[in-house]
Amino acid sequence: MLIRVNIVVHLFFFAVIVAFSGYSAFDLTQVLVGFLMVGVTGHSALVLSSRQRRGNGLGALTIGLVVFFWLAYTAKFGMAMFIADEYWVVPHLIDTVSLLRVLPEAYFLSMIGFVSVVTAIIAFPLRHSIDWKLRPGKARVLGMLLLLCLGLVIKYFLKARFFLAVPGMDPIQLPIPYLSGILALLLGYAMLFFANVPLFLALFTGNRWAVFVTFLAAMANAGIDLRFGSKDTVMFQMTMIVAYLFMFRVGLESGRAKFKRTARGMIIIIGVLGIGLVSAYKYMNFIRFAFFHGATSIADAISMAAQSDVATSRSSLIELYNRITGIEAFSAVMQMAEARLFSVSLSDMLSGNLMRAFSDMFLGGIDTTSAFSMTLIGSWYAYGRISAIIGGFLVTGGLFAAIQTLIVRAPGAPHNMRLAFLPVYWIMCVQLMLGGNPMIWLKTIIVTLPFVYFIGRLAFTTTSRLHQTTLTQPRLTRSS
Repeated sequence: MLIRVNIVVHLFFFAVIVAFSGYSAFDLTQVLVGFLMVGVTGHSALVLSSRQRRGNGLGALTIGLVVFFWLAYTAKFGMAMFIADEYWVVPHLIDTVSLLRVLPEAYFLSMIGFVSVVTAIIAFPLRHSIDWKLRPGKARVLGMLLLLCLGLVIKYFLKARFFLAVPGMDPIQLPIPYLSGILALLLGYAMLFFANVPLFLALFTGNRWAVFVTFLAAMANAGIDLRFGSKDTVMFQMTMIVAYLFMFRVGLESGRAKFKRTARGMIIIIGVLGIGLVSAYKYMNFIRFAFFHGATSIADAISMAAQSDVATSRSSLIELYNRITGIEAFSAVMQMAEARLFSVSLSDMLSGNLMRAFSDMFLGGIDTTSAFSMTLIGSWYAYGRISAIIGGFLVTGGLFAAIQTLIVRAPGAPHNMRLAFLPVYWIMCVQLMLGGNPMIWLKTIIVTLPFVYFIGRLAFTTTSRLHQTTLTQPRLTRSS
């Protein structure tokens, strides 16, 4: 299905641009070449992911990147013909006329980055396949749920008392060196995985009440982040559930009829919850501000946000779409780079100093870990133009593929738990493309992977390991 969607998306938005843009022949040629290259590259990656053969894991890794490029670059380019003045960079960083003028070149350069990162992934020499079949074993649902509840309490305490991983707040340093940084990293993607482990195990067992309770626990993790101003986790959580339902539809061997009934119920819940979240999205920042300005309860914060004229005048759909930073941010960065507003070294780009400078200089000090960003391609362009985009994204793609190879091949972790973590890893890859700090991203990977290994070993034991343990236990025999 994604292969057909890839074709439709590019044909539709190219037709929109030709019909409504008024671009010159040269600009339309850039657009045509860009759309052809992106479409063909995406098609090749999606075909690779759909084949059950050696190397399909690299194709699966690119699915998130392909869908991300549809939304953040191809669709935003086409929709700019109608709503360019609604993009977050207008008029603070670039005016509407300049944005529309630079979009063809920005898309062409973005295509170069996209082709580079996908090519590096699918050409990675250490190829591997992903076996979607779920293997039998012992799932410790209750134990992991109780452990998660303890983890949620600790997470809330660390955020409320020490402001760890709270957007816009300077954390209070713990007395042990580096502990605050490590805990802050664990409260992100590692906690997202941990919050979904009981849900994954409940889906594996097929117990509907367990699925319902573990779903509420996973949403509680997203709710804690939402309480402290981070809206991303709730969106990641919805993505995780969809990914898990797909995995179980493909890989579950026993109890498929029961799972289908459970899946239909979850889809209905997700649909209703998703509509509610989209409708309320424009108020979420104002709920956060209400807590900063003295609101003592969620009800008070919601009441204060609902009375905001600024929030009421906004569109939740536009606000949500603006969070997916892409071609509009890159276009603004291109214009600022041409005006020589950046002075960038490689260390500034890799360490995140460039991101912080962009935030301080142009976004009024907004925290780049949770706010709008110049995007990863914008960072490479500011550093070294086209050559830096090609080199940087080739390295990025190779890094993405190498880490996933480690996840899939590393000995000791249960196969089912590897599958449970893969959606989290793919979200991390897309987040870096949106515009993250490369060094913090690598540190997050270094901290998260051992945690995932430990939780995976604790949560699930495969049948083969159980059988091996039984064989190695001494047998008691009755003496004659």
